[in-house]
Amino acid sequence: MKMIRRVSAVVMVILVAITVACAAEQRTDLTAAFKAGQIKLMFTAKDGGATLELKITNQTKDKLLLVVPEGKTPFKVGDNQVFLVSAATKNVNLDPEGESTLTFPMEQSGRGRWTSGSVTQSMSPPSKP
Repeated sequence: MKMIRRVSAVVMVILVAITVACAAEQRTDLTAAFKAGQIKLMFTAKDGGATLELKITNQTKDKLLLVVPEGKTPFKVGDNQVFLVSAATKNVNLDPEGESTLTFPMEQSGRGRWTSGSVTQSMSPPSKP
């Protein structure tokens, strides 16, 4: 009987550890994190508008694992729609209130071509009912 209790206790500890590890590594899509107000984004046009430097700042007190999906990810910047173009899925680990900078090829549409300068954007977290 004691052996069964010990084995049960060990199994319980392992399950709790696995659950905590999985929760700590929960991945969030870059766009979803932005819309939820978890991150602030600074867009900087480089190379005459051919590339985009993206500075991501964690606005939470939690560690975030962000995912930039393969393909085009759209953002509205001023009067233009810009698209981060990623050849492969990228994971970005951000410590609480930490930041990371990535560079992507950029495509754009809108009234004019954005060739230089920086724009910082953030969204407030949705209000709780």
